[in-house]
Amino acid sequence: VHVAGDASFAPGTLVGPRARVGTGVQTSGTVEEGAEVVR
Repeated sequence: VHVAGDASFAPGTLVGPRARVGTGVQTSGTVEEGAEVVR
């Protein structure tokens, strides 16, 4: 999974486990296996 630019996700969305989060996407930290939870 590759995320870049102004891509957005709903709060609580799991992104990963190999997600690359770019500008416009904020995360609230990581969870198991490197997945990230979008804030």
